[in-house]
Amino acid sequence: MLTERDMMVLKIMSSNLLLTKTEIAYQLSQDGLDGAEEILRKLRDMELVQRVESLGTSFVITSKGQKALKKI
Repeated sequence: MLTERDMMVLKIMSSNLLLTKTEIAYQLSQDGLDGAEEILRKLRDMELVQRVESLGTSFVITSKGQKALKKI
């Protein structure tokens, strides 16, 4: 089950498409939240986001992640 923090990360990623873990953590911190690494691990396990290598490690939302976001 997706938590409010999980959904927030999916929303951030859907509007930016390619983000580093640091950028995601920064976006969460703007809302007073933390735990980006834990959230990304959960979303990766659920196949809602994917890790990609391009000049470092970044994350992208998958089509499955986009569909999960639209359901809510």
